[in-house]
Amino acid sequence: MVLSAERSALATNAALLSGDVVVNVVAVLPLGTADARDLWHGLGRIVAAGGGARLHADPAAFTTADGLSGLTGRLTAPGRTGLAGVFTTGPIGATVTAAGPPGAFRALAGEIEAIVRSLTIAAGP
Repeated sequence: MVLSAERSALATNAALLSGDVVVNVVAVLPLGTADARDLWHGLGRIVAAGGGARLHADPAAFTTADGLSGLTGRLTAPGRTGLAGVFTTGPIGATVTAAGPPGAFRALAGEIEAIVRSLTIAAGP
């Protein structure tokens, strides 16, 4: 996977590309305190607003290697399959979406899971 400079912004998001598979990691600053379930529902509305994509309603608890807790689940769109994840700690959160053609996504599934497992959220200086 390579970082796409033109699809990333230093302060808010990173887009990683490998062929037709795209992984997006986005910083989230909720207006109030939000938990992972709130973020999952919000991400579902955002994904659905973009067109035919949808999050599945059955996310599972997920903990990163650094101990960050959140939820992950399936993401689908016409001709694409993938995953989504939401994580929060205090007033800061992050969302992850990863999708691509089914075969390409399956081929990268281990690498994508490793990326999600490596996430951390740290307060700024």
